[in-house]
Amino acid sequence: MKKMIVILLLSLLSCGGGSYLDLLQCNALRREKNKSLDDRISGIQQRIKELENDENKRKQFPLLMGDLYSNMGNRLLEAGQWDAAIDAFNNALKNGRGGHSVYYSLGLAYGNKASMSKNMEDINKAQWNYEKALELEPGYNTAKYSLAILLFFQKDEKAKAIAMMEEVVAANRSYFKARFALGRFYYDTDKIDKSRRVYEELSADLEKAPDSEIILDYRRQCGENLQNLMNR
Repeated sequence: MKKMIVILLLSLLSCGGGSYLDLLQCNALRREKNKSLDDRISGIQQRIKELENDENKRKQFPLLMGDLYSNMGNRLLEAGQWDAAIDAFNNALKNGRGGHSVYYSLGLAYGNKASMSKNMEDINKAQWNYEKALELEPGYNTAKYSLAILLFFQKDEKAKAIAMMEEVVAANRSYFKARFALGRFYYDTDKIDKSRRVYEELSADLEKAPDSEIILDYRRQCGENLQNLMNR
């Protein structure tokens, strides 16, 4: 029986980076975080409302409205409010903030929404925005990573996704999430030897990395993946 191996997906729904907190602690942290996020979102909404009523300030700072909407969109992403985040980022674009990071964040909002809705329109919008971010900033590997994840799991364009993730890994060997993903891609396409080699090399590099909570979690997950490959 084929065993599942871990992939470190780019997710905004987790409790934290490799936390070992139990469920009750995790829920408590979520409540505290959500309360803080709600307060920050409300504060940004109030600033937007004030700016809407201050024509002179809008003329003096023509990009401020776009900055506020972009900031609010990022907070809404953290809160998992995908539709509201999409609206905020679209308003950021309408107000002059059309940089690669806004398109990437908009893609991330659509991608997270699509992971639950399975709606092809949302998937295509996520892809378009990731690609727009890469058009504006070709070396933006975070967007390339996310696009590869989308293509592999949600569009079944596996060969294209693998080639893209290989580029990300080649560009930055310290992008450990991309190496986890590439190993998973190989595994799911029955390239078992390649998958094992990815995790063996990743394990060796993680051992050299300075200890931290996230590195310790990466080591554990990489070890589990190698064990599953050995027991396959």
